[in-house]
This record gives sequence, C-alpha cells and structure tokens, in this order.
Amino acid sequence: MSRPSSLFSHAVLGLAATTLLTTGCYKVGYKTGLPAGGGTHEVTVRHFVWGAAGGGDQDLGAQCPNGVSSVQEQKSFVDQLISGLTGFLYSPTSVVVECAGGGATASNP
Repeated sequence: MSRPSSLFSHAVLGLAATTLLTTGCYKVGYKTGLPAGGGTHEVTVRHFVWGAAGGGDQDLGAQCPNGVSSVQEQKSFVDQLISGLTGFLYSPTSVVVECAGGGATASNP
C-alpha cells in the first residue's frame, strides 16, 4: 500500500521542482524614438494552451493618439509560476505601453 502513495509523492515533488526550476522572468522592450510624456497603459495579456490561443490585439491608436514611445512585454516570476502550475495551459504576460507626448515626431538618425 505504501508504494503507490510513495510514487504519487515523488511525482508531486518532481512536478513542484520542475515548476520552480523552469520559472523565471524575462522582459522585451521596443522604443520608437518618440519622446515619452503621454502617459502609460498597462494590460495583462492572457494566453492559453501554450500560447496557441488568446493574446489579442491592443488598439494603440486609441490609447496613444500622439503615437507610442515604447512598449515593454514582461513575464514576472509570478506570471511564470502561474504558467508552470497550470502546465502552461494559462500563461499571463504584462504589457506596458508608454505614449508619446503631444506633437512629437520621430527623429531619424
């Protein structure tokens, strides 16, 4: 009788260790060259089934009428932990959009 429960406890321990070892954080950013000053918008993008579903588009024109200064996408430790615990069936990502200030134009180097 102790053998099946021992296998189960080893499986749970292995899953927990794998989840903790595969979690981390990452950050990707993009700068357009427009000066900041138009405010920031943060949204959580939800992905499902290993990223095959979900996500969606953001209407940056409505959020930033003067243009976008920068966009940063990041997965925090907590986001990665949630993803690992759900077997990557649900995976949240934080996106921060910084709007350009009024009347800004892009500089071409």
